Amino acid sequence: AAASDAGRERATSVLAVPAHEDSIAACLHVDCVLLCVPDDRLGEVVAHLATRPADASPMRLRFVSMSAAGLAPLAPLAELGHDVCVLHPVASFTSLDGDATPFHGAAAAIGADTDAASTFAHALAHALGLIPFDIAEAAWPAHAAACTAASAFVGSILELTSDLAASAGIQGSAARGAYGALAASAVSNFRATGVPSSSGAIARGDGAALRTQIRAVRQHASSFEEV
Repeated sequence: AAASDAGRERATSVLAVPAHEDSIAACLHVDCVLLCVPDDRLGEVVAHLATRPADASPMRLRFVSMSAAGLAPLAPLAELGHDVCVLHPVASFTSLDGDATPFHGAAAAIGADTDAASTFAHALAHALGLIPFDIAEAAWPAHAAACTAASAFVGSILELTSDLAASAGIQGSAARGAYGALAASAVSNFRATGVPSSSGAIARGDGAALRTQIRAVRQHASSFEEV
């Protein structure tokens, strides 16, 4: 189900399945529902789905949230006897141009309060090509923050890198190739060892060189703001 005409058209195109305006109508004759909505809309959608007629399906439903908000928002559905779990892909679903991007091979955080729900969530993750790992209910905020740090914070660092590169007269593909490869090596080392690589002045403990670089950031980086 999607809330807008554009959303329904995109869902139909990307998923090759019918899209419905009414989320209840979309799940009248199914036994598993994936909730792919933003965190700030999840409670509203769950409350709406909790009004679904009890006799709409011959068996109780499985509701799978793909949000990092944890199991708590699904409580109204669990109280009605439905099975609930969380499967949160640690991946971006869209590229900058809006096209769908595959997440095969990405990790997926799993939350469930019953063995049956956990088994189902793990099986669904594997069917989608995801690599599941379990997470405790209390740990969802920290997991969500880690996801934000890994995406938005890294993006901010790369933006700063691009700004500094431009001030040095290195732009476009040359900058992306040079500094992107350096950033990729740090990420690769982190994935392999848990410790990002460090080189240059920081690795050497060269305070004088670092001070020179800090002055360059203050002078040239438009994204830097003195406080």
